[in-house]
Amino acid sequence: MHGDFGPQNLLLGRDTGQLTGIVDWEFAHVGDRLTDIAWAEWILRTHHPHLVGALPSLFAGYQDRPAWAERQAAMLTRCEELLEFVRRWPAADETAVQQWERRTAATAAFRATGC
Repeated sequence: MHGDFGPQNLLLGRDTGQLTGIVDWEFAHVGDRLTDIAWAEWILRTHHPHLVGALPSLFAGYQDRPAWAERQAAMLTRCEELLEFVRRWPAADETAVQQWERRTAATAAFRATGC
C-alpha cells in the first residue's frame, strides 16, 4: 500500500487530466488497503472538502467501499499514529502537537456523507 495516498501525490496529464503517476512512496508498506482508502478520504475531507463528491470514484478505483465505521476508525488510527509521532519527534514544537490533536478531534467528529 502507498501509505499516504491522496490527490497531493498524484501526477495528472496537463491536457488530459488522466493519471500518469503516483509519487511520495516513503510510507509504502504491506498492509490493509482500507488504510489507503480511508487516508485518501481523510485528505479529501480535511484539505479538499469541496471534492468529497469524488469519493465514489475513489471507491470504484479500489473496487471496494468499506463501511463508514471502518473507514473512520482507520482515519482515527492514522491520526493517532501521527500525533504520537510528533510527540516523540525531538524537533517538533507544541504547535505541531496541537495541530494533530485538533485534526484527531475533527476526525472523530466526521459524519458519514452520502458516499
